[in-house]
Amino acid sequence: MKYTILLCAVLVAVSGIWATVAQVVFKENATAKSREILLCDIADVSSDDAHAKAILDSVRIGTVSIPGCRQRLNAERIRRYFLDGLANQDIHVVTSGAEVVLVRASAHELTGVSLQESVRTWVLSKIPWKKDKVHLSFSSIPEKVVLPDNAYELQFKENAQCDWKGAEKLDIIVLSNGAEIKRIPVNIRLQVYGLVCIADRKIARNTVIFSSDLRVEERDLTEIRDNTFANPSLVAGKRATRTIVPGKVINDKMIEEQPVVFKGNKVKILYTVNTASISVDGEAREDGSIGEEIRVRNLVNRKIIKAFVCGEGEVTLTRTGGGES
Repeated sequence: MKYTILLCAVLVAVSGIWATVAQVVFKENATAKSREILLCDIADVSSDDAHAKAILDSVRIGTVSIPGCRQRLNAERIRRYFLDGLANQDIHVVTSGAEVVLVRASAHELTGVSLQESVRTWVLSKIPWKKDKVHLSFSSIPEKVVLPDNAYELQFKENAQCDWKGAEKLDIIVLSNGAEIKRIPVNIRLQVYGLVCIADRKIARNTVIFSSDLRVEERDLTEIRDNTFANPSLVAGKRATRTIVPGKVINDKMIEEQPVVFKGNKVKILYTVNTASISVDGEAREDGSIGEEIRVRNLVNRKIIKAFVCGEGEVTLTRTGGGES
């Protein structure tokens, strides 16, 4: 199947200089997209412009532009393969007289350095971390990218699961007149550092954590995916859900609110009947902190129900308090 590419050709007619856009049809097996484009691969040249068609019988070819290709071709070869092909269609074409005709790139080159700076500026505007606590490196980026020589803009897009730590994949999207003309994949690595709470001594499971159990250090957070704490006041007063060894970074899965109801202890089950509030004796079947749902045995009918802890030794059937009967 033949395919086409647009060439910006300078056509010199007998009556003077005139410029147009010619449509070039390449042969079926031509390698028109490679950097080794040969004019012998061209099967036909035409134009939608009526004036261009009218003067193609006496035209001189000067310099033509093929995006992405820069190559010098011998004029004799052009006459033999390219111009003879036009002559077979009763179109008379001659060269402009030069022994060598320049086929030049109508293209713009972006270097890897300029791409890196563009990506770096964008990434630093997106990250949730302090810029001076992040080291950005590139594991893959093209050394250069050749683009058509027309107006363009760059847009950037991160992966849907991007959390701006460790290895990340980005796309540089090249737009021209609002349309995407190229997409460049880029692999980066973000080394993130920050202040975190560290266990200063061994903290046993189910024990309350005090400020004296903690210290604050700057650590590499790159491979830490759980939420950490920079302020000791956010950890002190909580209960450890597991044994925490000295030097361990404290994360949100290691701590919980202190329970105000304990397994086996008597509790009051609060009900609201119409406008009256009543309470029934119960027994907690598990520990619970305020707002947490736990199992409770109603000591009147011996049924086990689920209720929310609303205070020390108190539970209710609704999260907002005042369970309805």
